[in-house]
Amino acid sequence: MPYLTSGDKGVSEKFGGVSGFLKSLQWLLRNSAPKRCIVVWDSGLSSRRLSLYPNYKGRENKKPLDEEADLYLQNFALQRSYLNRLLPLLRVNVIELPCAEGDDLIYECVKVGRSSGFGKCVIVSEDKDFMQLIDPDVSLYRPVKRDYVNASNFLDVAGVSKESFLLYRAICGDASDKIYGVKGVGDKTAKKALEESGSLDPSSLCLWASEQKEARVKKISSEEITLDRNLQLMRLGLELFDEDVLRSIGDKIRCELKSGFEDALGILVDMEFRSITRQYDAWITPFVRIGANRRPSNRRN
Repeated sequence: MPYLTSGDKGVSEKFGGVSGFLKSLQWLLRNSAPKRCIVVWDSGLSSRRLSLYPNYKGRENKKPLDEEADLYLQNFALQRSYLNRLLPLLRVNVIELPCAEGDDLIYECVKVGRSSGFGKCVIVSEDKDFMQLIDPDVSLYRPVKRDYVNASNFLDVAGVSKESFLLYRAICGDASDKIYGVKGVGDKTAKKALEESGSLDPSSLCLWASEQKEARVKKISSEEITLDRNLQLMRLGLELFDEDVLRSIGDKIRCELKSGFEDALGILVDMEFRSITRQYDAWITPFVRIGANRRPSNRRN
């Protein structure tokens, strides 16, 4: 959640992120009628990934926080705590686990949701790692571009096939997670190598690259260990959660929350979110519709 300022007069700047998050969520829900809406938080780093790569997400080179960064994190934690109070009242469930990354929890949510018969799933994120989950029933909504990536436009968006996507990511790396790929090999070279080789695993790709004359392509041939490591870091579904954790995720997805709209209104009034509270009955309509099989009346539930 970014640190945002609010357009509402009287809203403290420290709650701007809450206002921005709620408005974005309401906009997303406005033209849909999801059976469930789940917000997933990051709550630490995967010990499995850290054991594979100690500098995962810059952990080894992490510097002490300066005063400004420390205040930012404190503010983020405060706004997150308010959202954790508000979202269940709006019938939006929240999932977070200590030392668990949001990506892995979302993977489990998708798996449990599908096995529970909830049908099509939309993941809302800018994280390209979720593209590996796309299939006819799973799509990715990118809020910055306000577009969907799905099975029909995957190749156009990614530039590689779904089968080649993870290996492509392993070659290029992920700068945001401090996962470095093959040095000197960029996006175009990676796509070219995968298209021409037809390889779907590091071993066959490196063998093919060793026989090529182009210097940039040939660099891939000696990086099988790097590619294997990156696949282990990037592939979703490799985290092992115990049965109690998986059961709790399933319970939250299957649980249809009761409305707490009046209590939510009280909190929003206290926070002086005037642009929301002035038209609250209309504003909460998308949240009322969560789980509905038909269009609800205008009456607040």
